[in-house]
Amino acid sequence: MESELGCGKSAACRLLKQGELYLNNNRVDSEVKRIEAEDIVDGKVLLLSAGKKNKVVVLNQKHKLC
Repeated sequence: MESELGCGKSAACRLLKQGELYLNNNRVDSEVKRIEAEDIVDGKVLLLSAGKKNKVVVLNQKHKLC
């Protein structure tokens, strides 16, 4: 998956350590965090954020927007 967040593994680790990595507006504070079913809003959407301004919406391909 490509996104405008555009970070590799080392950049993601740096964001995590700086407290700037978010999943659905909740800070990710663990290197072993995995996305689980309860993280997917309405079974359709995830919001990933790196800092305050860099946000990406991830849609589940099984669902289409109306």
